[in-house]
Amino acid sequence: MEGSPDKDTHIDPTRPQLGADRTPAGLALRLGFMDTFLADFRLNGNLTLACRAANVSRTTVYTWARDDVEGFAAAFAEAEQEACDRIEAEILRRGVEGWNEPVFYKGEETGKIRKYSDILLIFLAKARMPAKYRDRFEGMNLNLGDTLNVGNLSVGQRNNIISAIAALSEEELERLVSRGKSDD
Repeated sequence: MEGSPDKDTHIDPTRPQLGADRTPAGLALRLGFMDTFLADFRLNGNLTLACRAANVSRTTVYTWARDDVEGFAAAFAEAEQEACDRIEAEILRRGVEGWNEPVFYKGEETGKIRKYSDILLIFLAKARMPAKYRDRFEGMNLNLGDTLNVGNLSVGQRNNIISAIAALSEEELERLVSRGKSDD
């Protein structure tokens, strides 16, 4: 229906709405929505929360990016990278600096213990240094053309297969898929 508001339910009807106003005032309003969205997205990396903060729909944001309205596409990509950098910094902080967790005895806090996240550091190392820390599965002969009865496998064996498939590069996956097609 023409003129209907965005279908996203988080739009607050009591706040100003983004319209097709092409006047200088409309442009200023649109840029304000964009700035609010980008500032929030930079901090939390969550599209839905940033849309709520700016009172715009996801569809509007995707349209701005697709049409590169007022240079939005590059600003959006930069904000996304900043959000990713913040996440990576937090992973590093939790893995290296850790955090204090309270210790209780008989319901009373008696101290704190320093905790670290080895798992987060492992994932960061795999992402940043794949040549050194990528999962390797030499000796595993995965033939995706065969039917695999996972019911006969232990949980550990199933997890190894899942990890092996997840660790394959796009090129390796494409090669396996094309090899499977040629076996038909």
